[in-house]
Amino acid sequence: MINIIRILKIILLPLLVLLCIIYLLIFLFLFIIRKYTQKKFDNLKIVCVGNITLGGSGKTEVVRKLIEDIKNAKMYKKVGVISRGYKRKSREFLVLSPQESYPDKYVEKVGDEAFMLFRDLKVPVVVSSDKKKAILELYKRFSSEVIVSDDGFQNFSFHKDINILVLNMLDFKKFKFIFPLGNLREPLFLAVKRADYVILNHTRFILEDLLKKLKAKIKKINKNTKIITANYKIKSFVNLYSKKIYSPLEFLMLYNKINLLCAIANPFVFKKMLMMEGFDIIKEFFKLDHYWYKSKEIIKFCQKNSFPIVITRKDAVRINYYIDEIKKNYMERFFYMDI
Repeated sequence: MINIIRILKIILLPLLVLLCIIYLLIFLFLFIIRKYTQKKFDNLKIVCVGNITLGGSGKTEVVRKLIEDIKNAKMYKKVGVISRGYKRKSREFLVLSPQESYPDKYVEKVGDEAFMLFRDLKVPVVVSSDKKKAILELYKRFSSEVIVSDDGFQNFSFHKDINILVLNMLDFKKFKFIFPLGNLREPLFLAVKRADYVILNHTRFILEDLLKKLKAKIKKINKNTKIITANYKIKSFVNLYSKKIYSPLEFLMLYNKINLLCAIANPFVFKKMLMMEGFDIIKEFFKLDHYWYKSKEIIKFCQKNSFPIVITRKDAVRINYYIDEIKKNYMERFFYMDI
């Protein structure tokens, strides 16, 4: 396998060098042109949480943790979130206000990640591909003092006070290529140069040697960036229908055998975490990230499998869409894993 990677590196090296040069020129052009069009606001800090892969890195969970910490701090700030609402079924400019309530079916308009953040954090969320317009809405309507952008690391149209780059360590177990040869949005050195913080996620699943090498590489690119290592930990299991909360140990004692259902970028992490806790996984139903389930699929899965079904928090907001259409005895078998 190592020999194949070496051969690929040699064959594709000229093309990779050319792509890196093109990316560098594009980013320099955008940086110079848009630097003078970026608008700053008094008493407002903008934090961008992004990644460099086309798959999931865990950035939305970083956003959630960051906002929870800000809200729990002694000097509480008014926080808002901007999101493009990836894979949503609408292109409208939409605002989720804590002063209003929204039905479960609203998730299809704003997207699963935006709806999840709004439901969990109770902060205003603006969903739009126009980041500048979204920032202005939060600043004027909600007097936001801190705005966290879920994604937008490669977007130079708006000012950022802090850039947080989230890297999924599982992505760096193999040699990675820049898009369209691979799933990297930009070369690592360009991203790290702009990063104030680099969060290395899922470090428990990789060798210590690889972690040390990547840390050294990051520091070589940007000695000023701060590196944080991170992992997920199961906090609780929540019944989708009754909302009853179970500790990981309680849930394991009650339901040792489980089924899995999820549509996320890295189901490996989801599955591995449960296996490490001692759960016996009987059946799996995995779909692509942000997949919109159909009620018939959910019903069929429930009919064929009698064990409790564990899902992610992101899946929960999508399955809740059908809470009035699917029988209660089926919905009661779903438990989302809060992390």
